[in-house]
Amino acid sequence: TVSAIGQATIGYDNKIFVTLSGRNDWDSRLPVKANSFFYPGVNTSVMISELIPTLKGNTISSLKLKGSYAKSGNVNLGAYQLNNSFSVGSFPYGNLPGYSIDDQLKDPNIKPEFIVSKEIGFELAMFKNKVRLEVNAYSQNNTNQIIGISLPASTGYTSSLVNAAAFVNEGIETELSLTPLLDLGKLKIDFKGNYTFQQNKVTKVYEGLDQLSIGNGGLVVVKKGEPAYLLNLLDYNRDPQGRVIVDANTGFPVYPDEDEYLGNYQPDYLMSFGINANYKGFGLRVLFDMKEGGKFASETKYNTEFNGTNVNTTIYN
Repeated sequence: TVSAIGQATIGYDNKIFVTLSGRNDWDSRLPVKANSFFYPGVNTSVMISELIPTLKGNTISSLKLKGSYAKSGNVNLGAYQLNNSFSVGSFPYGNLPGYSIDDQLKDPNIKPEFIVSKEIGFELAMFKNKVRLEVNAYSQNNTNQIIGISLPASTGYTSSLVNAAAFVNEGIETELSLTPLLDLGKLKIDFKGNYTFQQNKVTKVYEGLDQLSIGNGGLVVVKKGEPAYLLNLLDYNRDPQGRVIVDANTGFPVYPDEDEYLGNYQPDYLMSFGINANYKGFGLRVLFDMKEGGKFASETKYNTEFNGTNVNTTIYN
């Protein structure tokens, strides 16, 4: 890969700043006639408290608005992934030279992956910079995601590596700092906390398909119009109270005819907060992290329950 990178920053009176950037890559893993791709970016910030000095006082120390637009590219490919290759083997007659083609169909017109990010936010400092609040809202549009899709064996291949999906991430990030939270002379305690909310949606999958299996033997899928990375699993049939329905004759749980979408692993939000205490040169940091929501499938739990080593199986001892 060969790259050319440029950046320029323009400032006005230490109040308004604009940074322009651009990068062009030439990547030999892409088709010869389409191996060049460009991605630009722009970042701007405006010191509102400097443009309007009357805002500054005992309450507001500084206020900055900021925004950005950026496009980035990625070639999620190994070498020689544009055309199918042959490997040497003993097929078809003993030790006579023979060749076999790999079982993944390559796309000679594959494109690089792109992410277009947009962000807007503000930074506010209050009470002589003792209180700082930062809030950012962002959107990321991910296109041309390179994913292997399954093919019927009758085609002579088992999969194909193509630009198969696109999805959008949107969210809000906040951070609050109190410096100090408590000042008792020799003992000072600072506080910092942040909160992040994110949601996403798959906007496109490969033409002719409704969903793509992307991991764990088909247990994780992406489906158009749904959040990314859905768990596609076979669960028990349950009654309206959520209790497992058991076959009266066999005593075994009753399964549905088809797999179900049981949610995704992404949390509803992320939150963390902590303190930094300092006393006579000695420091202590305490941090708490929290994730709310999201689901996961545990192969360990499944296997230990199957072979009887899970604690849940002791009721049958």
